[in-house]
Parts: sequence; C-alpha cells; structure tokens
Amino acid sequence: MSDLSSLEILASINKLASEIKSINPPVENPIWKQPWIGAIFGVAVGFSLTFFKEIISNKSLKRNKKKCIDYEVQDIRNNAALGIKFCVDFYNEFDKLSNKRIQLRLPTDSLTLCFEKHYADVVIDFPHEKRTALVKTYKHLGHYSDVRDRYVKNTAEKALSNIDKKSYVDVLILAFAHIYHSSKQYEYKNHPDDFSIKGIIEELELKADFIARHEENLSSNITENENMA
Repeated sequence: MSDLSSLEILASINKLASEIKSINPPVENPIWKQPWIGAIFGVAVGFSLTFFKEIISNKSLKRNKKKCIDYEVQDIRNNAALGIKFCVDFYNEFDKLSNKRIQLRLPTDSLTLCFEKHYADVVIDFPHEKRTALVKTYKHLGHYSDVRDRYVKNTAEKALSNIDKKSYVDVLILAFAHIYHSSKQYEYKNHPDDFSIKGIIEELELKADFIARHEENLSSNITENENMA
C-alpha cells in the first residue's frame, strides 16, 4: 500500500471520528452532577429519616409505657388509702367493745397490667431508688392479695367472729401501709424509708378514735427493709 493510500485512509478515519463526535458530543460533568450521586444521596436521606423517625417513635412509646405504670401506681396507692380507711373503720367499731358483728370492707382489686406488660421495657431507664420502690409496691400488693384471698376463703367457710376478723385486719392494715408508702417512694424522690401507720392515718385525715388506746403499736416506725407482714 502506497503512502498516499495510507494518508487517504487515515484522513477518512479522522473525518468519521469527527462526525461521530458531532452526533454524540462528550459531556464531562463534575462528580456531584453525576446521576448516581443523586440516587445515593436520596437513599441516604431516606434511611436517615426512617432511622430518626424510629428513634423518636421508640422514645414516645417508652414515655407512654412509663405513664401507664405511673397511673397504675397512683390507682394502687388510692386503693391502699381506701383499704386503710376500711381497717380504721373496723378498729373504731371494734374498740367500742360491742357484741355487734362488725363488717370488714375491702377495696376492689388493683390492676397490675401496665407493670406486668411494660416493666421489662422501661426498667433500664429507672434510677435504682425508683426501681426498688416500684418493685416493693407490687410485692406488697401481692402479699395483700394473698391475705385477702385467705380471708375471703375463711369467711366463705364459716362466720368469723370480730376477734378472728381483727387478726386479719392487723395484717391487712400493715400491708396497705407498706403499699401506700412504697408507692410514694416511687413517685417522690428522697422519700424517707421510715414510716408509721399512725402517721399515714393522720396524713389521710382519717377519724381514728381507737388510736389513743393503741398509740404505742401504731406510732412505732416501720422501715421498708423489714420483712413484709
């Protein structure tokens, strides 16, 4: 092949290349303008939004679970206060030394659903003192329920005398007092460990005519470290 022919072929190739470039001109965009950068950015933003939304949702859910337990503990304390009132009413009648059969009323059962369902999910967020008081509240509630069940069973089997009932009331009022006090330790920071049944009766502003005769027993301080009644 002659030099002239070679030059003609090379010229033709250059011409063809120029025509192709004119049809599809090269586009040189900076990296931040590349299409794949936008796709990656969109995925990252979507993932971040989902991640933070889940964090916020979990915090809100935990907050609601804590509120559920808070409200339940308040109801338990209100029931315990009512139980103390019923025990005081019994003592007032018993102290009259009457032969009349005294009726012992008991509060309705307290719910424990929030504690049973949510405690494991929120326990890690409670400080030690609050966690301890909460567990004690439900333990004392369980103890009260056991005593109450025995009392109901015995009254169903036979008519109990006032003396028999008083032996239950002595245990019940102590259980109610423990529930009431532990629930306050849960709600109020640095609430003292010591308490007395007399002090709680006075706090609840209950009319307790019998206290003068039983001042010593009711005034003695009780600590949460004692074994439950």
